[in-house]
Amino acid sequence: NGQHNIVDLIMKKINHLPTDVQTVLTTAACIGAEFEEYVLTKATSTSDVPTALQQAVENGLVMEQEQSGCYKFVHDRIQQAAYALIPEKQRSSVSLEIGQHLQSALSEEEIDTHIFLVVNHMSSGSHLLNNQVAKDSLASL
Repeated sequence: NGQHNIVDLIMKKINHLPTDVQTVLTTAACIGAEFEEYVLTKATSTSDVPTALQQAVENGLVMEQEQSGCYKFVHDRIQQAAYALIPEKQRSSVSLEIGQHLQSALSEEEIDTHIFLVVNHMSSGSHLLNNQVAKDSLASL
């Protein structure tokens, strides 16, 4: 169907971008249609998020919103395509990794502000937690 072809074309476009840009886009897609640069920086291991975001903007995939530091995908199909680049079997572990990055990088006050985002990502991969300390840490949120 036409919708599927559009997503495939966008996926090909994203795959031709540098790895850092791909990582930033897939992480942003996990966060949501709209995301803050600051939170994205804390959620990913990519070292130069601002440059990767700028490349994504230049390629017409995301746009900066009026509120500085806030971005959104230009279209929901772009977010869908970026998310589809994560192999289905890895989505839980990617989500858990995002939650762990956020939990360790954000201050307590910032975690309170973004509690639903952190808990959602940690919960999505909670079945992958293999030690009690990690499970207790999630439960404490």
